[in-house]
Amino acid sequence: MGEGRNAYYFAAKGHPVTGVDYSSAAVKRCGEIAIESGVEMEALVADITRFPVPPSTYSLIILSNVLNFFHPLEIERILHKAISGLVKKGMVYIQAFSREDPAYARNEKMAAKVDEGTFYREKNETYIHFFSKSSLLDYFTDFDVLIMTESYRLDLTHGEPHYHGVIELLVRKKAG
Repeated sequence: MGEGRNAYYFAAKGHPVTGVDYSSAAVKRCGEIAIESGVEMEALVADITRFPVPPSTYSLIILSNVLNFFHPLEIERILHKAISGLVKKGMVYIQAFSREDPAYARNEKMAAKVDEGTFYREKNETYIHFFSKSSLLDYFTDFDVLIMTESYRLDLTHGEPHYHGVIELLVRKKAG
């Protein structure tokens, strides 16, 4: 959820929103922005890997810049919960780093490769995963692909200006 840009957008349009982030500072800031703007939304501090997602509940689940920071087994569990949590014709939006991201080549040299596209960074004890289009689509075989793009973007949001290879995917659960 971060500071809630996507959550805030949908809440301001009148949709019920539940946003989850591991960072209490991000959730606090999101809550402050919502209160200042008079927008109602639920913002929770939680570990997404443990957050309960009730079956057939959500019409849209957004995983923006989230999945890259997990081991593939955790990614699979997160996506399984997201898919299970969708209503018929519900959608999942994902934005994630691609293998074209410059950090992929750096991690190949400096981190331990644990799986295809996944590295373990011992210094900060974290995983980083880079997707290919096909590896991401493999999770959504029973979905209609509405949008899938791959791009190279300038990031000015933190640290020095730098680039990321990014995949965006919007899929819709089939009605049947």
